[in-house]
Amino acid sequence: MIIITRHGVTEDKLDHIPERVEALGLRTHLIRGEVRTAIGLVGDHGGLAKETLLSIQGVEEVHSVMKPYKLVSRQFSVEPTQVPLGEVKVGGDALWP
Repeated sequence: MIIITRHGVTEDKLDHIPERVEALGLRTHLIRGEVRTAIGLVGDHGGLAKETLLSIQGVEEVHSVMKPYKLVSRQFSVEPTQVPLGEVKVGGDALWP
């Protein structure tokens, strides 16, 4: 599952979300964007209702992800991945630097 935070969520609320999720027995992985933060949930969340996560302050959306390679999917991070190789960045929208 992936949690998408509300726009402008405070740092206190952002710290609180992983605490609540980890109390449910899952691990979290934060991906900070310029506007929003995505929080990937790792572990068995089969019995967990989306409504439970939506009730946490600062949470705007919850998405199920049942695909392999979640951490590199567009559902997990909407921004293109860029990897620096020396002076050049590989990836992103442009084909050439």
